[in-house]
Amino acid sequence: MTAVAGGAVAAAALYTVLARELPTLAPIGWNRLKLLLPRALGLVMAAAREEVIWRWLVLGHGGALLGAPAAFVLATGGFALAHWRQAGARSVAVHLVTGSVFGVVYLAGGIAASVVAHALYNLLVLAAVEAHGRRPRAP
Repeated sequence: MTAVAGGAVAAAALYTVLARELPTLAPIGWNRLKLLLPRALGLVMAAAREEVIWRWLVLGHGGALLGAPAAFVLATGGFALAHWRQAGARSVAVHLVTGSVFGVVYLAGGIAASVVAHALYNLLVLAAVEAHGRRPRAP
């Protein structure tokens, strides 16, 4: 349970550093919340899927074959390149940072911690988009 809480703290810290603002949890009306719930669920499911692929499979199991440092680089680089279509090189740079943090969280606390970190980070970005009507500065 401590590792999962650490994943949540890592997500909030990562968001704060990249966005250069504290997470925004502004009140959302019920009608808007109903519209956001499917998107939020999709983001959580995508985070879980990506963590299983990049951290558990590539980093966790690849580490036994390649060694931990090489598996970390492969998992982080693959994760970042998989996001190229979002915004090109800028997206890859942001995902190198986020993927590195999720990788460290995985190594320190396991798959549950990295899924929580990734999912919460995604939800914080969604909340900022909703609150600001735009993406936050970096994510």
